[in-house]
Amino acid sequence: MNKIKILVVEDEAIIALTIIDALESMGHQVCQHINKGEEVLEAVEKHKPDLVLMDIMLQGKMNGIQASEKLKEFYNIPVIFLTAYSNEEIFLKAKITEPYAYLIKPFKERELQIAIEIAIFKNETERKIKESEEKYRNLAESIPQIVFESDENGNVTYLNEAGHEIFEYSTNKIEEGINIASWFEQDHIFSSNSFEDFIIFLRYNQGYSTKIKHNEKYFFCKLYVNTIIKNSKFAGVRGIIIDNTKERKISLINSLSDTISKMALQPNPSKKEIVKTAFLTLKYIFDYDELYASEYNDKTKELKFIYYSKEGGFLKEEIIRKNGNGLSEYIIKSNSGIVLNEEENRILHDKENLEFYGEPAKSWMGVPICDLSKICGILAIQ
Repeated sequence: MNKIKILVVEDEAIIALTIIDALESMGHQVCQHINKGEEVLEAVEKHKPDLVLMDIMLQGKMNGIQASEKLKEFYNIPVIFLTAYSNEEIFLKAKITEPYAYLIKPFKERELQIAIEIAIFKNETERKIKESEEKYRNLAESIPQIVFESDENGNVTYLNEAGHEIFEYSTNKIEEGINIASWFEQDHIFSSNSFEDFIIFLRYNQGYSTKIKHNEKYFFCKLYVNTIIKNSKFAGVRGIIIDNTKERKISLINSLSDTISKMALQPNPSKKEIVKTAFLTLKYIFDYDELYASEYNDKTKELKFIYYSKEGGFLKEEIIRKNGNGLSEYIIKSNSGIVLNEEENRILHDKENLEFYGEPAKSWMGVPICDLSKICGILAIQ
């Protein structure tokens, strides 16, 4: 074992000399001997010891327990308590300061050596764990996805900054109480299994796709988790939630486009039925103000719109736009569905020199409706 620099805090001179002789015979360096608790911080600042041997009963105004409490506020240095008393009250008071060992005088040299080795090893291990946790926290806070930890009952014990932003939680929300069950209550696997069984399922189905409830709305995500095991027992879960709402929305509206295109092939297709189908598909997933379908005439370059609003239902009259240059015309030209937020909407308008017809939508999604590979209209939600 490498030479360890030790500060000895002992008010009985003969015992102090005995301890110092023992430490030096073990190959350790005694950097200083002091006999008052109030001198501890100054000695530690001066010598930077690796370990402090601290008698509990000391001369002066501050005993060893009080000195250890002060030391802990400023330094991460292991403390071994020495005492001639073995009563329960003193032991409980000393225990609060989390000493690395507690030796009752008189003790054998071998007992002292073992206590020192354990204290140094434990302190080094805790330091590495703390550094590892700090790296993990720094990494977790830099990730734009939700990183979380929970206990064995699903109570969230950690949520990174992105998680707080996405869920719109206040900084003290975790202290108030968050349970993972509130996120996954609509998932059929979660609802039909215990929390632990659900996590075990996720362990073997990494990247599991589901949806999370948030403020009566849902967003799609993929789950990657790992279990936390303590004392060979399930103690919680650590995981990451990747928001893939946009990809799922694109997939959904493309699938909806196929369904609606098949409806358009029927004799005398009803635009109202098309809009109703879209409404039933999308109403639980997207936050929208209006849905609309349009019929496109390739010869006249006209679009005939029928609107359905969340508040007012169907608009009585169709709206006709000829030779327009908006998002609907862009869908027809590109023959592909798109999903845009407000910023992306403005960027696309600037890039493609498109026109706004009315106020810019906060979100906009549109898909072409095809008839035998020919575009005959579009379906949009905004």
